[in-house]
Amino acid sequence: MRLSDVIERIEAVAPFGAAESWDNSGLLLGDPGDAVHRVGVCLDATTASVEEASSRGCDLLVTHHPMIFPSLRRIDRDSIAARAIRSAIGCGISVLCAHTNWDRSDVGVNAVLAGRLGLHGASPLRGGENGFGRIGFLDPLPFGDFLGILRERWTLSWVAGYGDAGRTIRSAALCGGSGRDFLRDAIESGADVFCTADLTYHDVMEAKNSGVCVALADHGEMERMSMKRLAEIIGGNDLPVDVLVSEELGERLYV
Repeated sequence: MRLSDVIERIEAVAPFGAAESWDNSGLLLGDPGDAVHRVGVCLDATTASVEEASSRGCDLLVTHHPMIFPSLRRIDRDSIAARAIRSAIGCGISVLCAHTNWDRSDVGVNAVLAGRLGLHGASPLRGGENGFGRIGFLDPLPFGDFLGILRERWTLSWVAGYGDAGRTIRSAALCGGSGRDFLRDAIESGADVFCTADLTYHDVMEAKNSGVCVALADHGEMERMSMKRLAEIIGGNDLPVDVLVSEELGERLYV
């Protein structure tokens, strides 16, 4: 199999042309004609994930977050991205990224989150068909109970809830990863709760003052849930694919 074949498999469900203009999804290191025998899938390209991929015999690493953005000006030893690039080149591993095109795919990040949560009638929060985020309905339950179900179904290490624990939740908006840009969409949608990551103190205050509860989770944990789905799409029935774990933040301490 060639790298171009892997690109086509992702393109079929998450077209790279659908990525945001500021994004850098696509082939970041390697050549479409390169042979591919085994693939590693993970959230970020780091020296740890590259080394794990190499140890597993992978010659292609597919990540969610791009390791190269316009802000990267040199390949030195000072940044995570630069070290990952040097490591990938040294190991002979190509790197392909599916970022905002995977976020908005109807089988991608937000679709997986909505399915795991059990939203009824889920649709994109913004952008119509194949748009960003999701909004849908739930069987009514108190906000406090909702937080417990959210943590369980999304296998989160933690979740922070802001709002009245007794508030009845009938509808939920969500955005995998950093959802700050979609806060106004969530408020205007009429959702009872907005589930996302990376909101500021003032963002939470705006939501609460607008009558919307907030459930905050870890950015990486939210997005990592869709890596298994991405691996299944890439692998099909004829290509070995490993979901890598070495780039995860690891054990957390709570005090």
